[in-house]
Amino acid sequence: MKKTPLVKKTPLVKKTPLVKKTPLVKKTPVKSNVKEDLKQTKELNDKIYKTWNKISKISKKLYNNKSRIEFHPDYDGLGGWSYPTKSKYTDLKKCISNSQPKRECNKIKKLLKEDLAWMERTLTRSIKLQDKMLKMEKMKKAKAKKSLVKTKKQTKSEALKLRDEVYKIWDKVAKKSKKRYDDEEYLIAHPDGLAWGYGTDAKYLDWEACVAKERPKRECNKLVTMLKQDLKKMNKAFEKVNKPVKKTKTPVKVKKTKTPVKVKQTKTPVKVKQTKTPVKVKQTKTPVKVKQTKTPVKVKKTTKILWNVKKQGVMLAHTFKDPKSGKIKSPPKGYSKAPDGWYLSEKYDGYRAIWNGKDFVSRNGIIFRAPDWFKEWLPNNVALDGELFIGRESFEKHGLLREKIVNDAKWKKEKVKYQIFDSPTIKGDFETRQKKIKKIISDSCKKNKGACPLKYTAQKKIKNESEVYKEFNKLVKKGAEGVMLRSPKSPYETKRSSHLLKIKQLFDDECKIIGYKKGNGKYANMLGAFNCQLVKNPKIKFTISGMNDIIRKNYLKTHPIGTIVTFTYMGLSTNGIPRHPNYLRIRK
Repeated sequence: MKKTPLVKKTPLVKKTPLVKKTPLVKKTPVKSNVKEDLKQTKELNDKIYKTWNKISKISKKLYNNKSRIEFHPDYDGLGGWSYPTKSKYTDLKKCISNSQPKRECNKIKKLLKEDLAWMERTLTRSIKLQDKMLKMEKMKKAKAKKSLVKTKKQTKSEALKLRDEVYKIWDKVAKKSKKRYDDEEYLIAHPDGLAWGYGTDAKYLDWEACVAKERPKRECNKLVTMLKQDLKKMNKAFEKVNKPVKKTKTPVKVKKTKTPVKVKQTKTPVKVKQTKTPVKVKQTKTPVKVKQTKTPVKVKKTTKILWNVKKQGVMLAHTFKDPKSGKIKSPPKGYSKAPDGWYLSEKYDGYRAIWNGKDFVSRNGIIFRAPDWFKEWLPNNVALDGELFIGRESFEKHGLLREKIVNDAKWKKEKVKYQIFDSPTIKGDFETRQKKIKKIISDSCKKNKGACPLKYTAQKKIKNESEVYKEFNKLVKKGAEGVMLRSPKSPYETKRSSHLLKIKQLFDDECKIIGYKKGNGKYANMLGAFNCQLVKNPKIKFTISGMNDIIRKNYLKTHPIGTIVTFTYMGLSTNGIPRHPNYLRIRK
């Protein structure tokens, strides 16, 4: 009964080391695992967003839309993510921090890893797509360049040929019309003249600009068709010149003048005297009728051209104040400074015309065709300087003066006047010339019957600059173009003279340079004018001049195509085109 040792074996029951293994129950190392898991999840999340950012950059380059290739990881709309990355990340964080079972946390982690794998695959696809697109673009550009080179060679030869043919045919027409009608532009105007509105050279320059800017073929081809139309017009004019019907116009006059030659042949009084037949002598005394036909005596007087505008020139005006510095233009030494004591007159908005004893001629040498009854009012022994004028604020009506065929009825209806303000042939200073002009006008108006079209331009003596602007404002309100100032006791100078100053009502606007017009004569191998279109209304196209020689030489550098320029002008035509546009400066 002493089996006590069996009872005393307590170590087997106690097994305290097994109970003391509390670290497994407390899970103290789990805290360190939670932190690591959170770090890993954050890295996963960041990688997803970084890869999406790369994809979005590529899609913006290719399609100009960030989410074109792939939606944002947090977008849960139509076609987006059913379980967004942001919500996955938050759920996983909660799962790890709340010490939920690993199975649940690992499921969410797998989903995040799948998102990352998907993003990486889309990134590789987008990179490949970008490379393809770039290659395609390069191929397209190369093809386009090749096609442009071909079209340039083909169409350039067409456009150049058309332009050259137009000018060649016009030269032929001009020569023949000058022989017949004593006017180069009798049948058709110069291809760059005002009558065309949109000149041939301007069309060609616009075509060059169109090709240089790589615009669509349709736009460039329109200009080529317009050049073809110009060529058709020229060919029609050439056919008219070559027709023999028009040659009968000149021989009619020749036949009338050649009648005295036949009379001279019949004047054989020697034979008549030998036969002593006074009856025949009476018959031969018909030259009385020939004397009646000798009316061309008046023509002989008018054939004397008293002043050749092209060779001798015309007096032109400077502006009253320099637009940049604001200084008043001063006359040569020995003359009073402007405007004190100067003569002020209205500036007429018509056509400047010099009466040369036979015709009215513009300052460029173009003849204005006037009716014979209008010319009868003018003297044959004095050249006059003035303006063919219909009325204020009626510049469009003045197109009547440029017509090649004279319309007597229109001239009478519109009451065309000749406003005389000076004379290049009368000797003496300004005051003496004015006195003689007054007398010429009064004498010629008394001789003929009816309403006299010759008008004297009133000259008012001015005291100072303030009086100039008072008179200017008065006249402008009435519809005048501006004011002219003349130096007292000044000569008539055949150049741009500082004895003659002008003040005009000017407006300014902005236009875009779309081409260049080449210069002629003085400006050969330089810029002639800028081809422009209004910034407000690009349909309105026109040319501007008034640039200095520095701009004319370096225009390609200083004023490339597309430059916006400020210009001044004197009102608008009925079509909205600025009248007398002048270059001012580049828009600031």
